[in-house]
Amino acid sequence: MRVPGMLHGRVVRPPYAGVDVGDFIGTSLIAVDEASVRDIPGLVAVVRIGDFVGVVAEREENAIKAAAQLKVTWKPVPTLPGSQRYRNGAARQPVDTANADRQGATSMRRLPAPPSRCRRTYIWPYQMHASIGPSCAVADYQEDQTRVWSGTQNPHHLRTELARLIHRREAEIEVIRMEAAGCYGRNCADDVSADAVLAVARRRPTRSACN
Repeated sequence: MRVPGMLHGRVVRPPYAGVDVGDFIGTSLIAVDEASVRDIPGLVAVVRIGDFVGVVAEREENAIKAAAQLKVTWKPVPTLPGSQRYRNGAARQPVDTANADRQGATSMRRLPAPPSRCRRTYIWPYQMHASIGPSCAVADYQEDQTRVWSGTQNPHHLRTELARLIHRREAEIEVIRMEAAGCYGRNCADDVSADAVLAVARRRPTRSACN
C-alpha cells in the first residue's frame, strides 16, 4: 500500500539481534557515521534512539542501500550460548512416568514383550517462528493521532506497546489490520510496526520493512 508523501525505512540491527536479555541491550551503540551515507540520493534521516538505528529515504532502494552502507560502531557483546546448553538443561528436568495400563487410562490390552529392546535419544534444535515472507508496516505520525497499518496478529496488544514506546495515550494510536505474509508462529509484524513508528520523527508517513 502507498500513502501520499510516503518515505521508506530500514533498520540496522545490533550484533545481538534476536536476544532480549542482558545488560548490553540498549547500551551497545558507540557511534554512527552519518557521513558514510551522505552520497545516497533522497536520504531524509538517520534515526538513532538508544541501540535503535534506522535510515529513512524517499525511495526504497536507497533506504536499502543506506542501511547496508551506514558505518556503525558497536561495543563487543557476550558470546551467545549454543544449543548444547538447552539440550543438557532439558535432560536435567524432572521426569514423571506412568503406566497407562496400570492407571486405568486405557482399556487396551498390554502388548506382548518384544524379543529385544533398542534405546535411542533424539534431540532437535529450536525451531524458529518464521515468516514465509518479509514483514512490513506503514506508520503515519500526526500531532493528535498516530496511524499504523500492520499485519499484526494482536492489534490491541500492539496498540498498547506502541503507546508505551512513544509515550502517547492508547486512544491516540490507531492500528489498522492488513493482510500480510503467512508464518509459522509469529511473523514479526509487531516489531517492524515499532520500527516504522520510531522512524517517523520527520512527521511523514514511513514504510518500514524487515526480513
